[in-house]
Amino acid sequence: MKYIIILLLLVGCGIKPSATCVVDLKKETVKEITDSCVENPHVGVKKEF
Repeated sequence: MKYIIILLLLVGCGIKPSATCVVDLKKETVKEITDSCVENPHVGVKKEF
């Protein structure tokens, strides 16, 4: 419960979680691309000004 309150406070201050995926165009099928994205996501935190 305590972590949810801290998360809500951080989101209210303009800090947003970010999740992206680097698409490898060498993959042949959409299934391979989505599998690589699920296995290797890029997660971060960004501050909006």
